[in-house]
Amino acid sequence: CLYWLLRRPSGVVLCLLGACFQMLPAAPSGCPQLCRCEGRLLYCEALNLTEAPHNLSGLLGLSLRYNSLSELRAGQFTGLMQLTWLYLDHNHICSVQGDAFQKLRRVKELTLSSNQITQLANTTFRPMPNLRSVDLSYNKLQALAPDLFHGLRKLTTLHMRSNAIQFVPVRIFQDCRSLKFLDIGYNQLKSLARNSFAGLFKLTELHLEHN
Repeated sequence: CLYWLLRRPSGVVLCLLGACFQMLPAAPSGCPQLCRCEGRLLYCEALNLTEAPHNLSGLLGLSLRYNSLSELRAGQFTGLMQLTWLYLDHNHICSVQGDAFQKLRRVKELTLSSNQITQLANTTFRPMPNLRSVDLSYNKLQALAPDLFHGLRKLTTLHMRSNAIQFVPVRIFQDCRSLKFLDIGYNQLKSLARNSFAGLFKLTELHLEHN
């Protein structure tokens, strides 16, 4: 292919190369101050941020770890429809609106560990049917909404260690047919219903220690 290009008139070569570059995914325009950009990956870590950076688009990965976010609201991640991973661990998040992750359909990995989340609505993960890994460990979850994981058929790893969960709703994991790893250790579980883990046909590792 390169040999063929070298034999073409220069104008044709430039035209062809221009067409090729137009086909490449566009990189996000600009890099927020003090953040680190690596292609279409953005790292805004340990900056004491209380809000997610605005006007972001075209990103594949976004890390907001070790900041001071306290709430996740609808519209905070507008324009990030191509995002495949999102790290929000080690913040002060205590509130997550049910539609906070709208239009993040391509996200496969979501990390919310080491925050102060006490509850999550049934609709929290609905916009993200392609999730493979979710980390909710080291929060303050006391109860799990009965349909919290509805539709997460591709989920393989779920961390919920070190919360204050007292009860696992019946059939809460029924849609999680691909789940292989589940950690609910270090919680406050007193008993488990017969159908608490219904649907987990591929589960190979289950942690229930220290309850």
